[in-house]
Amino acid sequence: MSASEQLMTLHFGSRKIEYSVHYSNRTTLGIIVRPDQSVKVRVPMKANPDKIEKIVRKKAPWIIRSIEYFEALLPKLPPKNYVSGESYYYLGRHYRLKVHKSNLEDVRLNKSNIVVFTKHKSNSRVVQVLLNNWYRDRAEKKFKERLDVCFGSFKSYYSFLPNLSIRTMKTRWGSCNTKNKILLNQDLIKTPTRCIDYVIMHELCHLVYRNHDHQFYSLLSKLMPDWKERKMVLERSVGKL
Repeated sequence: MSASEQLMTLHFGSRKIEYSVHYSNRTTLGIIVRPDQSVKVRVPMKANPDKIEKIVRKKAPWIIRSIEYFEALLPKLPPKNYVSGESYYYLGRHYRLKVHKSNLEDVRLNKSNIVVFTKHKSNSRVVQVLLNNWYRDRAEKKFKERLDVCFGSFKSYYSFLPNLSIRTMKTRWGSCNTKNKILLNQDLIKTPTRCIDYVIMHELCHLVYRNHDHQFYSLLSKLMPDWKERKMVLERSVGKL
């Protein structure tokens, strides 16, 4: 029997812990916190969901300490002020932010610049919202386009094009659930297209094999032989975004 996976959320004080539950033929429950700060809980096939949550809650202080440890290892970038001259990325390319005072409320890509037009040039919050909405709009179009392309190679393994959802996530680039839905991190739009395709193909393969087992990686390697190289490029981009 193939292992199944569920994505869960636990609120512990002011912290929100997102974790994936992996069911398999094992007798004990184990919790792993990965360097990318993702949390994986491995449980027996017939484990009680309430008992799983109870154990994760009990281990929450350790999970949070582990996440914070790995966060401390990431390169520290200065917070964005959303003013002209700052660096931003789009599809793997580096751009400079330019904020222009205008009666328009718009964002445009212009050669080596991302240009924000707004009546509120000195209001960083307005610039942030406009820029985030621009990224969101670009992500929705690009991710749908790349999902269609990737599914063209995958459709012989799965009958239905999965639904796509986008949101900002701190600890993962994407996820897949048992309801025919793929979730992608909005920040992927800042990475090269080949990295976007890697995450999409990775999640598509989870529609067939829920666990990261030999069968999963065999399918991924068959559909995308250079996935390891793409994954490396993606991981190297984390410190720049």
